[in-house]
Amino acid sequence: MLKRAPADLGEPVADRRSWSKKRSHGRAADNTLDSDHRREPQRPIAMFVDRSDQAAIEAAVEAGVSAYVVDGLKRERGKPILDMAISRFNAFSRTARELQEARSELENRKLIDRAKGILMSTRGPSEADAFALLRNTAMNQSRKISEIAESLITAAGLLAPPEDK
Repeated sequence: MLKRAPADLGEPVADRRSWSKKRSHGRAADNTLDSDHRREPQRPIAMFVDRSDQAAIEAAVEAGVSAYVVDGLKRERGKPILDMAISRFNAFSRTARELQEARSELENRKLIDRAKGILMSTRGPSEADAFALLRNTAMNQSRKISEIAESLITAAGLLAPPEDK
């Protein structure tokens, strides 16, 4: 399995020996990251460097580095540093997942509100009755309320009279 040298964050290396040869004192050769590192990392990353500067730190953070350690790797510091990197990664991943879930829930609520508005304007029920209609339809079709709301919004858009342009 190839590893990525943390000093250049872009050049794969086959083993640790070649990794140490590729280091450039904590600086990326061109101060950029390849496109693979712009995505959210799937595992914790610990970066050990000899020297550091603000640009290298910002690039490491952007790449998703969980631990950035200056002054190299010393045997007695390795396990605590890696344990902390794993804990920080897990905390960040949990927060990112919660944020995505909150955004998705907000989007679903917006869809449901729009669908309730369409039902109230076309059929005349109260807001509670419109929601109950959406909920009952979702239960009868074994679908999510947001899916029913999205279908209703799409159908209403197709059935709306064309706008004069």
